Amino acid sequence: MSFKILFLEEESFYNDMLNKNFFLDCELFFNGCKFYRKPEKLKEYDLIVYTIYSSPIYNYVITKALELDINTLLLMDGICEFSNFTNNNKISSLGIENYHPIIANNIGVIGNTAKKYFNEFNINSVHYLPPRVIDTSMNDKIPLNKENIFLITTANTAYYNEYEYNRLICLLKDIIHSLEKDNINFYFRIFDEKIITDLSISPERNLNTGSFPEILKKINFVITTPSSIMLTAMYHNRPVAMLLYRDSPNFIQSGWLISKDIDYSSTFSSMISFDEKRINFQLSQLEDNLKQNNNVQDCFTNIKKSNFKQIAEFINVMNLNMLNSKFNFNIEYIIRNIYRKFIRGSSLEKKLKKK
Repeated sequence: MSFKILFLEEESFYNDMLNKNFFLDCELFFNGCKFYRKPEKLKEYDLIVYTIYSSPIYNYVITKALELDINTLLLMDGICEFSNFTNNNKISSLGIENYHPIIANNIGVIGNTAKKYFNEFNINSVHYLPPRVIDTSMNDKIPLNKENIFLITTANTAYYNEYEYNRLICLLKDIIHSLEKDNINFYFRIFDEKIITDLSISPERNLNTGSFPEILKKINFVITTPSSIMLTAMYHNRPVAMLLYRDSPNFIQSGWLISKDIDYSSTFSSMISFDEKRINFQLSQLEDNLKQNNNVQDCFTNIKKSNFKQIAEFINVMNLNMLNSKFNFNIEYIIRNIYRKFIRGSSLEKKLKKK
């Protein structure tokens, strides 16, 4: 069955995020936010999709779609991260909690653990794997490098407060010291300028150009904060070690975990040896997170939301944020200001009054 799908963001936003298998045989339309003044236009579509959870205007359009009994879908662009739910100050400054509540009918997430988590909130959750994480059209796995080269990398947002940052930096410094002590070759892929400065990372050691799959051609082992690239690396048969530097659950596990004061050398040796048990564990994680048994048809549901009060409060906050936005132009107010400053009492006012 074919559906008409409207995305609120522009088409370029979904360049590396649009899973065509999920939206197979659908007509796709973009920039649906333009209908916020004409919500009746939304009736022309079967499903409204968006990704930017904190946008007041997107949430306004979604509420209008729900009022019109049109199904809606929120897509997550990466793995779920618990600290992002609870410690994201940019989101909490808006008076909301990140991804809580979900006002859409459906949410698309990576992995079975995340799917079950949001199902606990009576939200219809579906598996959605963006190509930016794993492009399943790439049948050939990236071959291993001949040398034992490690990569130290982080998510784009690897910390949400100073406590997390300080813990992360201390852990990274210990890892770097141990790699150097063991004469293990390594590179970085860090975009955060603060981390680059504090770790004194030289440009020639920082592989921050090109795509992550291109970087995988140069390295065999990955050390990272919780990030979607864990799945990318595991998909291409790289041993992955996830950094533990905060007290929060992880939705995805890697074959190796690195926390402060462990035996770093032993962990590196285990990764270099491609420990069979841990590699098999990574394969089980891939199987759990690469399920493709959902598609757009699974987004047509009438599941009721469990906390109407919380959703109503969220909508009120979003509407207030939209009214207070610096991009919200009050045309009447602007015209009155122009009149008071430039027209009132002028010869132009007299001419206008005569007319």
